[in-house]
Amino acid sequence: MKVTCQRDGLQTACSLVGSAVAARTTKPVLSNVKATAQGDGLTLVATDTEVGIRYELRGILVGRPGSAILPIAQLSQILRESGDADISLDSDDSGTKVKVGTSRFEMPGYPVDEFPDLPAFDDGGRYHEITAGVLRTMIRRTSFAADKKDSTRFALSGVLWEAEGKIARLVATDSKRLAVCEGPATLYGPADGTKASHLVPAKTMQLLAQNLTDDGELVRVALRPNEALFQTERAMIYSQLVSGRYPPYRDIIGQTKKGASVRVSLPVPAFMSRVRQAAIMTDDESKRVDMTFEPGRVSMQARGADTGSSEVELPLPEYDGPEVRIAFDPQYLVEFLKALEGEPVVTLEMSDGTKPALFRCGDQYQYLVMPLAGWGAGRAAGVSGLLLDFVGARTNSALTRAARRVQYGRREQRPGEHRRHPRPAVHVPRVGPQDRPAEPRSRVGRRRRPGRGGADEGAGLPPRRAGGGGAEQPAVARADPVPQAGAARQAPPGAPRGDADGLEVPRGGVSAPPLAAVQPRREAASGNTGGYVAACGFAPRLHRRKRRNPTTILDLERTPPR
Repeated sequence: MKVTCQRDGLQTACSLVGSAVAARTTKPVLSNVKATAQGDGLTLVATDTEVGIRYELRGILVGRPGSAILPIAQLSQILRESGDADISLDSDDSGTKVKVGTSRFEMPGYPVDEFPDLPAFDDGGRYHEITAGVLRTMIRRTSFAADKKDSTRFALSGVLWEAEGKIARLVATDSKRLAVCEGPATLYGPADGTKASHLVPAKTMQLLAQNLTDDGELVRVALRPNEALFQTERAMIYSQLVSGRYPPYRDIIGQTKKGASVRVSLPVPAFMSRVRQAAIMTDDESKRVDMTFEPGRVSMQARGADTGSSEVELPLPEYDGPEVRIAFDPQYLVEFLKALEGEPVVTLEMSDGTKPALFRCGDQYQYLVMPLAGWGAGRAAGVSGLLLDFVGARTNSALTRAARRVQYGRREQRPGEHRRHPRPAVHVPRVGPQDRPAEPRSRVGRRRRPGRGGADEGAGLPPRRAGGGGAEQPAVARADPVPQAGAARQAPPGAPRGDADGLEVPRGGVSAPPLAAVQPRREAASGNTGGYVAACGFAPRLHRRKRRNPTTILDLERTPPR
């Protein structure tokens, strides 16, 4: 293969095709692009076996038709650093020689047969067409809401593509926000009664948006059961689909609209500017902006433990509704407002600070955001941060511990305590798992080591036989007999407070429960509270799970309406 073409055109083609090149792969040939020269065009192909693109560059001079494998990284650097107008490529079995002005480069090659081929665009008699300008707007307003983290929720990492009649719809969510955008489309071929729904990877949507340069260009879309094909004037994009179950976004948006009682019209440029100003003082621990909607205005507050505080106000002359307090992640709002390019006003529908808020831009674009729990938590975190700075981060005082509880919203972890299994507040010495009576269990398949005492000897139970045979070991009596339930315990003269009979007394002055109450605790957990009341003198408090407000869109799916 030998071709001569313009440097700018080849550089643009390499930048578009390079997005589909595999970053990490076990096949070294997939880190390159395949170039085929024929007629007056040069076709570049790149793929990572899941997403692929075939781009055609026209208006070049073909000296010798053929195919070659080109290293895309080195070729892009050569095109970027050189300033000449034309570039020449001469490839054979040994490699590729590049000539740019007075510079010469030689790059190694790979066998052309090792590069996988992409399927041709085959609509199968049924496809739909969308204008490039409309499709690019739909992608820009939805793809940012897809899940970008490497999680097990594969369905949320893609963009839901629905074709229904003369409407194409894109949906994206990461369980914290949901974006839905519609656009007109023309359907060709037989129309079936069921709507077509496909999960397209977000990488494919970004690659498609980069190739949409002309707003009036028509894009053909063919959706198959396991793959999707997109045909533009110069490129054909192939993609495998994402498998998984998508959340019922229609029901979630319908419930939000039904429960919305407050509607606010917000100017897009001014509102985005105020949100950015308020978010200046947020940090990694307090990524939130507290908003208070009042008649005629909305005030925004943000505070960080180390950054400071901010308070911004935006006049709303048309709003005369009730006062509503709600908190959002500023990043979710800024990304949404950036996508509203050219839109002057957006409508906010909400009920209170615990329910999701819905932003609407006409009838074709909807954006749902889950609010952050606990309005004013950012302010409390900032106050506790200042308090920690005043007291000292290394001071282990009661004031510092209280400030940390306010800052993190939970009880401080005690020394030596497991973070998931906190120990009880009252500790009884010599009453642990090793001193409790052992529950009877089957001896089948279990071997005991000879000469090793267990919990049975200390509890006064029948002795065990060492090694399954031999003499019985006598039971060892307790040095300190266990008092009966309700028996008074007197501290020895001169003993410090809380050291009566070796027991620790909590701050409230209430003595610890006796050893006889350990076993009734297990009975209380199973529902039998009689033994617990007889041993301790009061009934146990049974905790019930409280109904929590939903924090993600997936919680809205599982939570029935009230």
